[in-house]
Parts: sequence; C-alpha cells; structure tokens
Amino acid sequence: MKTIYILIVIVLLGASVFTYIYNKETQRTENAKADSLKLPTPMAAGLNPQHGLPGHRCDLPVGAPLTISAGQKLAAPAQPKTNPQHGMPGHRCDLAVGAAL
Repeated sequence: MKTIYILIVIVLLGASVFTYIYNKETQRTENAKADSLKLPTPMAAGLNPQHGLPGHRCDLPVGAPLTISAGQKLAAPAQPKTNPQHGMPGHRCDLAVGAAL
C-alpha cells in the first residue's frame, strides 16, 4: 500500500513539472508572437521616417524635417564618407571599416 502512495506522488509531481514546463514554453512563444507584431512608430508628418520606411530620405537624418532649403543644406558641415561594415553596400575590402573613402 505504501508503494502505491509513493507511485501516485511521483506521477503527480511529474505531471505538475510537465505542466509548468509546458506553460512556460507557451508563454514564451506568445511573447515572441507579440514582439513580432510590433509596428514601427510613425514619425510626425513632415519628418524623415526611419530607414526602410516609405518616404525616407537617406540624405537627411532620421527625424529631420523633410523640407530643408538649399541654404540649410549647404550650411550643414559635410560628413566624410566612411567605409561601411563588411557585407554592407559600398564596402571596400581593401580599406578598414570606418576608414574615409
């Protein structure tokens, strides 16, 4: 009789551990699904959106006004072009990453 009680306790403990692990895995996949559904925050009208979004202009920084006059463009200091990381467009393997092009 004592053996039956021990077996019942072992089965119940095993079932509770299995349920705990299953619930953790389900919660993890639901969190992953919720994270993948997050949309990028839209920029205010007239501001340069993030890279890859419609209307983005690469000649302006993200969040800058889209209506910049020619005088304002010329007033900004010219940024030296640097060699991008390996695999990125425009990378030159004969130069170090970050070196001036």
